[in-house]
Amino acid sequence: MAKAQHLLLQEEARPLATALFSKAALIFHLGFDQSGVTAANWYQNPEHPCVAAIAQILDTLAGWAAIEQLEFLISAGGDPLANLQVQLDRQIYKLDSAASDRVSPSEVCSRLATQRIYVFSSHTSGD
Repeated sequence: MAKAQHLLLQEEARPLATALFSKAALIFHLGFDQSGVTAANWYQNPEHPCVAAIAQILDTLAGWAAIEQLEFLISAGGDPLANLQVQLDRQIYKLDSAASDRVSPSEVCSRLATQRIYVFSSHTSGD
């Protein structure tokens, strides 16, 4: 999916990633193969091709029955784990497709912000 959208997919194994996403079975970086290839505020433009590509991939992943929780954070284009605040905000949404208040990742992608972890969970508490 990443290759079809001209994005880099790389497993993330640094201790900081493990601390941020402690219950994750798999942590990966999805993004650009180098920094500086797009404007620093690319994620604030819902019409940006990278926002659309990432939204499509996240929606696909969220639709997989085997996925119980999907979490992500956005970076302005550099290392996503660099310059993080001590306390990150977590915004939690229901992943259950039967839930009336379900929000898809692509809906959230129209208003992305850095320093926030977006959580889509089939668990009501988000953990």
